[in-house]
Amino acid sequence: MKLLKTNLDHTDDHSNNYLKLGDWYVDNDLKNKKINKFRLHPYHWDDRKKYYKDFKYLNLKYEEFINILKSELNKIHNINENLRYWKIIIGPWLRHFIDALYDRYEIINSLKNIEDPLEIEISEYNFLDFTPVNFDNFFFNFTEDNWNDYIFSELLKYQKFKFIKNKKNIKLRLIEEKKTFKFQIKNLIGILSSLIPNVLNRHVIISSYLTLPKLISLQLSLKQFPYVISPNIDFGKKNYNCTMRNKIFEDVELINNLGFTNFLQVMIRQQIPYAYIENFTKIKSDVLKVYPKNPKTIYTGVAYQADDLFKIWTAENTKRNCKLYIAQHGGNVGLSKWNQGENHQKDIADKYITWGWSEKNNTKVLPLPSPHLNNKVIKNRKCGNIILTLSNFPRYFYHHYSVPISGQYKKYIAQQVNLLNNIDKNKINFFRIRLQDASKFDWNVPEILSE
Repeated sequence: MKLLKTNLDHTDDHSNNYLKLGDWYVDNDLKNKKINKFRLHPYHWDDRKKYYKDFKYLNLKYEEFINILKSELNKIHNINENLRYWKIIIGPWLRHFIDALYDRYEIINSLKNIEDPLEIEISEYNFLDFTPVNFDNFFFNFTEDNWNDYIFSELLKYQKFKFIKNKKNIKLRLIEEKKTFKFQIKNLIGILSSLIPNVLNRHVIISSYLTLPKLISLQLSLKQFPYVISPNIDFGKKNYNCTMRNKIFEDVELINNLGFTNFLQVMIRQQIPYAYIENFTKIKSDVLKVYPKNPKTIYTGVAYQADDLFKIWTAENTKRNCKLYIAQHGGNVGLSKWNQGENHQKDIADKYITWGWSEKNNTKVLPLPSPHLNNKVIKNRKCGNIILTLSNFPRYFYHHYSVPISGQYKKYIAQQVNLLNNIDKNKINFFRIRLQDASKFDWNVPEILSE
């Protein structure tokens, strides 16, 4: 029985001699009406009790490794920064990386329970091609087939599965930043922002999730010049430095077995972004030259996660008692039984600003109105249409929170179809479906709903 790891192993043979590693394998058969006989390997996190149990385990694993990396990175860069400093900078990447790696590790580990012999093919690749420049580069790729094919291949080798090599060669897709007129204007505004006198930038607002008129109004009310877009800085080249990377875990005893922790140590050495190792000192120097100096407060909605320039600058300023305020920027937050992203924001922020909800025994959480809805007048329309608002998630697990993940998304869509099929035919014409990023993640949802 041949193993289909990702879409890169696609075959037009729809016999039952193939095993799909997961339900992220999209067959594009809606138009052809083909009957798919592929066997589907059970997904370990379809057991939601295990999913929550593993969330708590991965919380501990993250804290263990962020503490180790604090010391390792201080040693490599010859500095002495505290734990919060490194949580602000590398925390988002480390937590996403640990969780995603553990998910893929458990998937491959569960193949040992299969009695039938597996035929496994692994493509050619160079691990250096998969080391990301920064968080953005990592986040763009780690839910795509190429990155996952590489990780599954590494795990199959690590767990001693027999395999044969094929002639394919896999690399990451490059992010091409289009130098459009809009891009040039944003870049120019970023440069002009760096020229604003520091006395007019005591309360810096970056990636606030506010509309432009509200952002300008708020900054003018604070008696400072509007800081609309932060400057753009080159992240440097991909010059892999084995000497620097080999110092990571140099004084930490490696676990001499085939467990997850050992694999994680090996992969962190290879995969920690260049922005935190080889290019860190140069990026930090450049950021501190052009970003506002000595702010009293920093406010953001989304830059805490993906914007490495912002994170390095923020970490440097929190060392001298500058306050960091992070504002809620989306749904699910405050509602989920668990959400690792929400936990991280509350952990690093001095205040976490919500859309009106508070938490007992957590003085960091500050309830305020939603900035998008605080002046909206919402009227009931008795003859209006009905909007069915749907979410969209990647085909591969990417973030540990209580939502449908990976192939569970297909069940979520099936539930929507079931709902629509049970609506009175005279009422169905009133329905309007709003799908978030319909073309994203390749689930073919518009076609399924149309069908």
